[in-house]
Amino acid sequence: MKSESAAPSATRDDVERLYGQCVLRLQAFELKLKAIVATHQVSGTIDTFEANRARRNAETRRKTMGALVGEMMGSVLVPLGQEAPPDADEAATGTCVTISRWIALPAEAFSRIEAEHRDLVALRNSLVHHFLEEHDLHTEHSCLVAEQALTSLI
Repeated sequence: MKSESAAPSATRDDVERLYGQCVLRLQAFELKLKAIVATHQVSGTIDTFEANRARRNAETRRKTMGALVGEMMGSVLVPLGQEAPPDADEAATGTCVTISRWIALPAEAFSRIEAEHRDLVALRNSLVHHFLEEHDLHTEHSCLVAEQALTSLI
């Protein structure tokens, strides 16, 4: 029986290139998600509006992809019939302006999109945190399996 040889550097390089492409696509998606979540609702008085917007951007910038998806579902994307007027943080203290945007979806579309986004978060977490546990990349065969798994994601 032939023993499995070490992974050639070209095969491993292909896996690393594909892995990088996947991670970069996930990061691009996450940046867009942050922009949507950070700007879908902003409120404040004439004196506080800009500071509130900047604070919201800073808070959103630190959130994980899972937290962003959790916040998006139910505030940016909402089930049809569950739209609610936005909270005005400072309405009691003076004239307040609130800019709020959301997309109301039929219940089945909302559920499908929510499940797809949760699956994407799970895929991201698996790729970022567990890829090397699942693919050791030390043999030709394991590199080919890893390459096939990554190709299916692109």
